[in-house]
Amino acid sequence: MSAAERANPTTGDTPLRRPRRRDIWILCAIVVVLMATVSTANLSVPVFAASSWNPTPTELTWYVDAYVIAFACFLLPGDMLGSRFGHGKVLLIGLALFCLANLGAALAPGLPALIIVRAIAGIGAALALPQTLSILLARSTPGRRAGVVAAWTASTSVAGVVGNGLGGFLIETFSWRSIFAVTVPLIAILMVLVAVLVGLDHERRNRTIRVDVAGMALFIVAAVSLLVIMIEAPAGMSNPVPVIIAVAAFVLAAIPFVMLELRRPTPMIDLRTFLSPQVRASALGIGVTFIALFALFSINAHFIQTARGLSPAIAGLSLVPVALTMFFVTHASVPLVRRFGVSPVVAVGMLISAAGYLLVVVWSTSAPLGVYEIALVIVGIGAGLCSSPLSTELTAASATERILTTGHPIPTTTKPSGAGLNSTLRELSSAVGVGLSGVVLATTTSHSLAAGTITGPDVLSSMHLALTVVAIALLAALVLMFIDIRLLSARRRRRALS
Repeated sequence: MSAAERANPTTGDTPLRRPRRRDIWILCAIVVVLMATVSTANLSVPVFAASSWNPTPTELTWYVDAYVIAFACFLLPGDMLGSRFGHGKVLLIGLALFCLANLGAALAPGLPALIIVRAIAGIGAALALPQTLSILLARSTPGRRAGVVAAWTASTSVAGVVGNGLGGFLIETFSWRSIFAVTVPLIAILMVLVAVLVGLDHERRNRTIRVDVAGMALFIVAAVSLLVIMIEAPAGMSNPVPVIIAVAAFVLAAIPFVMLELRRPTPMIDLRTFLSPQVRASALGIGVTFIALFALFSINAHFIQTARGLSPAIAGLSLVPVALTMFFVTHASVPLVRRFGVSPVVAVGMLISAAGYLLVVVWSTSAPLGVYEIALVIVGIGAGLCSSPLSTELTAASATERILTTGHPIPTTTKPSGAGLNSTLRELSSAVGVGLSGVVLATTTSHSLAAGTITGPDVLSSMHLALTVVAIALLAALVLMFIDIRLLSARRRRRALS
């Protein structure tokens, strides 16, 4: 029996069944809208860079990352609130907040206000996203969960197609405000469909789950502080105060968070699950995969528009092939995993991804755009092979009733589902990827900023450095994952012999 089949989602006492096709379509459509916002924001960065607002690279990074950081930091609290008060109800609350915040973004008078409402939209998205996967898992039999997770994961690839294709058209045809305004009626329609068709009676409230308010607050402070350190680091020499404050806040929040979560009988995140090599390897694989992807997505918009001198629409369409490739390969990974196992499929995927990023570096300098697209497709193949198997394994491993390495029981009726941990890792990694591209861009464009502009050669240098780093990180992570799994196999053999 696979890890996906051992999972037992925390959905009260709802009978397991195959989810209705319309439920899958509606919930995955919500994922598409929530995730597409990141792609459209990336495309609009060069527009802001050349605008009268005259932002710095750090401010441009915050414009994109404010949403992603808030999204990532509130995913685990959102998952816990959904398990405690009902996934359907929390889903609607999150969508309403997301809708109102995007309306505010469309009307924002300046970049500071835009960054604030973007963060609020991220909170709404964080409340909504884990509920979509939790509801689908609640309605799935064990044998169907791998396919459901694959469909849910593939919807993030569709989000890339929609966000880049539609976003580029809207920016070029109308203005950057249209990319936020268009989400308002879409989310309103989806809220009605959830209430009427999906329904809110698929589960009962799990009153045994206690909302870990202290753990939530400490986690949010620690995560935000860590990303502030990363994003503000390039300006640290001239203005070290934000970095110093962020370092102090991280230490003062992270240490109590770890101590608190280890002591609580029902923690927001059970850190003991990371004693399992399966959880560690899956988390590491998801982390580097999404750091690499979003570093590419973030810097590609600058590369196409600034270095190649093409339009926002072309910049958006340039990423459509990689998103489509990920969509189809993600679905194809399910039978491949059944035949060959998770480890071989993920290993091949990470090797292909690393090769793709290195080809992007080589072909971005002078190769035609069509050749450059081939490298992006190779990246999509590798990421598609990795993302669904890793998400399935992590969701399953973090939701099992026992931690394999310790044997301690973790009753599923007293903890939130594994969907929140999976989504949090993906979004935190996405935020780090955006931050990485911003840090590299800020570091390599210091002399351009003195002249009041960011030049194409500097963007090209930034792309080469950032993508070389992520390719090396993918290979290093693959080695560490292999070592961890080998240690697990050796431990199991010793236990069998004894």
